[in-house]
Amino acid sequence: KKLGLDASDFVIGTIARLDHQKYPKFFFRFAADYAKLNQNAKFLWIGDGAQKDEVKQMVSDAGIQDRVVMPGYICDVEPYFFVFDIFCITSRYEGLPVTGIKALANEVPIVGFLRNGMIDLHERFESFFGVHFDDLGGFIEAVERAQNFINSKKELILREGAIVREQWSMDLMCEKIFSLYK
Repeated sequence: KKLGLDASDFVIGTIARLDHQKYPKFFFRFAADYAKLNQNAKFLWIGDGAQKDEVKQMVSDAGIQDRVVMPGYICDVEPYFFVFDIFCITSRYEGLPVTGIKALANEVPIVGFLRNGMIDLHERFESFFGVHFDDLGGFIEAVERAQNFINSKKELILREGAIVREQWSMDLMCEKIFSLYK
């Protein structure tokens, strides 16, 4: 409600900086096309950055201002992972994305480019839908597959979320890194 969303909205988005690496221009190109296909879709980008003005102009030019929510930088984003129906990662390059791990831990499927560490998530989790870089049609198809997955594989999403919470916690990851260096 705080973001102007309601239960009937199908929320697709991310938590990232609005900058070259995170490639928000692709996300909002996707949003402009996908808005025509799904009348319940709303697009949420939490974050701020150097490309904010360009992105807002893209949204305005596409006429999707009423479908896009951009609250800017939010200090504590943890509660917002529950808002997403599908989490997107459109980074040009990315190590192991912490936001992706948090999305999976919160039982939110991911659609993202098959880049660097995201390939690892794609290989381990069925609720990560990988797309070749800059493939707009493939991204739209992956969002459709992810939406169908939500409706048909809820138990698998819950199971994968539990695995992430058990095996990929920040404490456990730090422990493994410290152990490796010792």
